[in-house]
Amino acid sequence: MDRFRRLLILVVPVVVASCSGGPGEMPKQTDVAGTYVLGEKSSDFLVHEKGYGAVLPRSAIVLSSNGEATVENIPDCYAIISVTDQHHAFLSGRGKWLIERTDTGYGVTLDIAPGGSMPAGIYHASSILLRGKSMPFQLQLGIGDPDSNEWLVFGHAGS
Repeated sequence: MDRFRRLLILVVPVVVASCSGGPGEMPKQTDVAGTYVLGEKSSDFLVHEKGYGAVLPRSAIVLSSNGEATVENIPDCYAIISVTDQHHAFLSGRGKWLIERTDTGYGVTLDIAPGGSMPAGIYHASSILLRGKSMPFQLQLGIGDPDSNEWLVFGHAGS
């Protein structure tokens, strides 16, 4: 039985990581750094399902290799937790970022500083999932109730 437990400890994380759609091991910060822009399907979702205006501003997340982060025009359906506070606005902010392990693989944690229109605070890796087995990665942001399975996908610019 002890041998079986050791095997499970070795195999289960590999199986979970391979099923997650993300990298199997923690990528280097330099491999994740870059500019990520809101994808076309996510833009259509915001317009047709979430009631945002027909013309959306360019929405991007810039992750610098030195750990600095800039969020430009992120839809408030991600940044504001309470549905009643949503106003279909776009928010921006600056801060720091890092890669962290989550229950389903790896994600990006943002620590947004005060001063921008995006509420200051920690936006944890479990809501900003890293997708793709290798470069170029995507960022998948969970919105609303975690059980709703609603996501905004930001693709790496230039890919």
